[in-house]
Amino acid sequence: MGRRDRLLAFGGLMLAGLMSSLDATVLGTALPAIVGDLGGLGRMAWYAVDTPSSPSGRPPNP
Repeated sequence: MGRRDRLLAFGGLMLAGLMSSLDATVLGTALPAIVGDLGGLGRMAWYAVDTPSSPSGRPPNP
């Protein structure tokens, strides 16, 4: 693997980390409004369960 390939791979990993951080920031800010629209704190469990498993490629819980 050449230098260019390593830089592209590293750049892709950095971009993926940035996108994940932005997603967590936006959803964390919007989550109180989402929970309010869904009808309560009991509906918030989906975020705690599905968000950490999303990068693994596992489908979300129904």
